[in-house]
Amino acid sequence: MKKIFTILFLPVLSCQIAFGQSSTGAVVVDKWYNIEDFSKGLTSHVSPYLIQKGGSAISQNVRYNERFGSLAKRAKMLQLSACRSAAVKSLYRYYKSDSTQFTIQTASTFMDYISDAGACTNLATGLSDGKRWKFVTYKDVVIGTNGTDRAKKWDGKLLVTANTDGHRTAGDLIADLGAPFAELNTGSNLDASSWYMYKVAFYNGSSYSYSNAASNPIQTGAAVRDITLTDIPIGPTGTTTRYIFRTEGQANRSTVVGLGNSGYKLVASIANNTARTYNDAIADGSLTTAYDTWISSNSASDVTPPYAKYSLISKERLFMANDPSGTVSGKSTIYWSDVNNPDFFSTASDYELIRPDDGDEITVIANDPLSIKVGKQTSWSKFYTDASDDSDWTIGAPFSNVGCVAPYSAAETQTGLIFLGRHGLYTLNGQSVELISDVVTDVVRDVLETSQDDVVGVYHDNQYFMAYTSESTGASTNDRVLLLDLVRNSYTQDTKSIDSWADFNSGDDFGVLYSGSSTTDGKVYAHSNAFSNLVYRYKTQFTSGTEANVYVGGDEEDPYVRLGWDETWATVAGAWSAQGSATWLVEASSGTWTSPAIQIDATALDKLYWNESLGSAGNVTFAVRLASTEGGISGASWSSEFTNPSGSDISGVTANTWIQIRATFTTTDFTIAPEINLENDFVFHMTYQKVATTAETSILSIWKGGFTDFGGGENPVRIKEVQIFYEGTAGTLTVTYENDNVASYSFDIDLSVSPSASSTDNYFGNSTEKYFVHVPTITESRIGRKWRFSITENGATAWRVNRIAARADINAYVISK
Repeated sequence: MKKIFTILFLPVLSCQIAFGQSSTGAVVVDKWYNIEDFSKGLTSHVSPYLIQKGGSAISQNVRYNERFGSLAKRAKMLQLSACRSAAVKSLYRYYKSDSTQFTIQTASTFMDYISDAGACTNLATGLSDGKRWKFVTYKDVVIGTNGTDRAKKWDGKLLVTANTDGHRTAGDLIADLGAPFAELNTGSNLDASSWYMYKVAFYNGSSYSYSNAASNPIQTGAAVRDITLTDIPIGPTGTTTRYIFRTEGQANRSTVVGLGNSGYKLVASIANNTARTYNDAIADGSLTTAYDTWISSNSASDVTPPYAKYSLISKERLFMANDPSGTVSGKSTIYWSDVNNPDFFSTASDYELIRPDDGDEITVIANDPLSIKVGKQTSWSKFYTDASDDSDWTIGAPFSNVGCVAPYSAAETQTGLIFLGRHGLYTLNGQSVELISDVVTDVVRDVLETSQDDVVGVYHDNQYFMAYTSESTGASTNDRVLLLDLVRNSYTQDTKSIDSWADFNSGDDFGVLYSGSSTTDGKVYAHSNAFSNLVYRYKTQFTSGTEANVYVGGDEEDPYVRLGWDETWATVAGAWSAQGSATWLVEASSGTWTSPAIQIDATALDKLYWNESLGSAGNVTFAVRLASTEGGISGASWSSEFTNPSGSDISGVTANTWIQIRATFTTTDFTIAPEINLENDFVFHMTYQKVATTAETSILSIWKGGFTDFGGGENPVRIKEVQIFYEGTAGTLTVTYENDNVASYSFDIDLSVSPSASSTDNYFGNSTEKYFVHVPTITESRIGRKWRFSITENGATAWRVNRIAARADINAYVISK
């Protein structure tokens, strides 16, 4: 019987492959190679022959999360300030419950406040030079520790006019933790133009305790020369009396700061444990009891807050760890304050030694459910603080022998605590420690070992950033940043000189990363453009404006602006007085409140919000006008009236340096007065973008991939065409392709060229989505067994590469078999 076979021939290669024949008779295959996903990022520890498609051997100053899969230039940094000619060792964003916010930096021997406009105000001088500070905020007070100076605190007060009630002395705005703040008070009992400081002691009915913590130094005025103390520390439960000690007036600051306890004398006793203020009006000559004598006579115990490098708020207490002042055990000690009272430490009992005999020291303390994670250089343990009585708190055995060698590298992320260990980057999640930096082991090994204390990490926008000093570059200060994108699980590297980080992500901020320079230029940078917020919430802000038929009422913390007079019916002459004692009179159907000229340095306006109470017949609208100078405001034209209090779009108004804002109140019923008032910590606020000083005019971006054989194995491959799909408006993109014999070829793409305007046929697409085609001439030999591609660009304007496509001939002998 005859059988009939039907043979179906299926293609063995994709439709992108074409066949030909070389002069030697070998089969030639035409094949495309595409890179459409760059998100694998830096895998520099992997052999260049094993790097996966889209991975890179070099990834410098580029990003993979601007659009998923694409390769983009990183954003240029923008300068906020330059307060000191020294590295910015610490940077912290301090938020208060009243919606005020402050930026604090430390550099050299100074601690400074930086306004959102970049102006610098000195908070403290004479601190230990070049120390890195750790800050926490508790009950609206920011607390800082550095292990060498006494712990400091600041309440956000910035008033420093000399000889003025309620003000402090310029350069001396912070106090020691455990001491009160001092400010001027109207009166003439203390010495004129003299320097004073204060300390506090305690009595609980049976025993006395004292603190060496001192207030901010303050200089009295020629006329305003009494002093008010604020935020006076309270003692623990059972305290019945607190004692205020003060220096006598000194002629200069250095003398008063240098006084020991013998230079302080008893001013007053406060017979309660609740009062937080005291008005001192006692002349120097009446003070007799010296502090050191009082301490010895009462056998008082020392409750001075300890020295410590690291701090943490947990269980409504302030925890402080690693006192480097002398002993090994001090470096392995963790202290805690009285509950709800960070100013008071019973250091004789409220502490725990964390394996003091292991020759190691505490490098990290971090929160964990029911416990505190305690990292040392070679281990992690848990300090269990869930018991209600702190005498029952216990330290667990080490659960990991991989510790944190770079204290300031540690940062909490959504995957756990990331930190630098001896041999890599690790994540700590629950009870386990996991290595996460295998693919960039070479980068981690490049961290200069003698500069591990200067490695600083931060978590921002689903990314972990680690600034460090590169051993290979020979730098002596931080000059590189390793970035881990936790969403893409990919690394990249930046050439940035950074010594400190701060994430502006709360309050009225919009989630922008800031950093402090590691060089002596002392600059603070924003790492992307951000919105700013102009907020009016205090009565004094409104009384500084101009009123026409409106009244500013309420108190400083709860103001309102209302249509009408500040009169009762009874006090108005004429027929109105017959109406009796009603509390308000609307004297007109419309009125305005106009702000003074405000410098905002805006590049674009965004939204305007306000809180209004209209009744059944009222209305409130807003208008703005802008000018390049303060004097030009009065001649500028007002915008149209904005009517949506939930967010009027003002982006159509041209931005400028100065702005004036006008609220217009109207009513159709003389008994109904519309008003704007305080809700959600603002009466009105405006969002806008500010002018920012570009800190970088050129950024060298480099991306280099791994080798590919185009599917040809060890057969020779000839590059016939390279296509680059990209977006960009300025700069020159240089594309290089090299083979494993180190032969290298490159071509340039002018990012400013619009395909429609091009006189050549290399540029295609449209003005936003472009692609460039590079075709070697027939006489050019582009032959190698393996190829890889790289991209470099040295401008400062953003661009993006979405795809690399290359076409090649493969002399594929295997196909003929």
